[in-house]
Amino acid sequence: MSLDWPVRSIFSNVTFWKCYFWQEGYKLPPDGFLELVNHEEPVSPHQAAYLRQHNATRTKWRYCRLELPLEKHWLRLQFDPQCESINLSLGARSGKCIELGWDDQAHWHPHVLRCEELDLFCRCIAVKDPGLPHPGVSLLLFSRFAPVTDSEDSHRALSVLSEAWKSLKLFDDEEIADFLKMVDFRSTGVEWQRDQQLNWTLHLDRDLHPGTGLYTLRCAENPEFPFEQLRTALNEAAQIAGAQS
Repeated sequence: MSLDWPVRSIFSNVTFWKCYFWQEGYKLPPDGFLELVNHEEPVSPHQAAYLRQHNATRTKWRYCRLELPLEKHWLRLQFDPQCESINLSLGARSGKCIELGWDDQAHWHPHVLRCEELDLFCRCIAVKDPGLPHPGVSLLLFSRFAPVTDSEDSHRALSVLSEAWKSLKLFDDEEIADFLKMVDFRSTGVEWQRDQQLNWTLHLDRDLHPGTGLYTLRCAENPEFPFEQLRTALNEAAQIAGAQS
């Protein structure tokens, strides 16, 4: 069984990981990482007009699209060859797709998964594709969407992430520590809470932490977030991962 993700080349690619996580001093290859592209979408007329205003022309958008199929849903991680924008979406077999979060260097809202949920999805990936063991590459790719907070078992979460980085055999302890800083939100006031409907939401007391930002769609102020769909997808992932545990 295989998910057929075009990611084998990044297992030993130091440059990719530094570019993907926008590490200081990273140098993007001239054409980005075209070897990862497995999906194209036509440029809309509105997008084409915007591109012309900026002296750019193209007819297609190219992406690396990594999908985890579940029973009735799928989880999708997608990024462009230049790693400028990374998106996480949840879809249903009926065709509806909902953006859960995104990370770019302009208006980012990546924080959407609890560490426990990220771990579950990655264990499910490992069942679907033994070539993507957990903790490993899949955990690293999805990790930017799961902030490590004091409201969880942060020690375990960071230890598992560190183990995933070490599995690449590409970076020393100091470099790994730099990668971990990107998802380490301990002591910032950011924490997971359950609302009256028992939905997990990301919370920040801005009065106590005025210098911290909350970059998430999964918050109490956003009733449009697909809480029920995500909960169902997690249950489906648990059934797949649990069947092989």
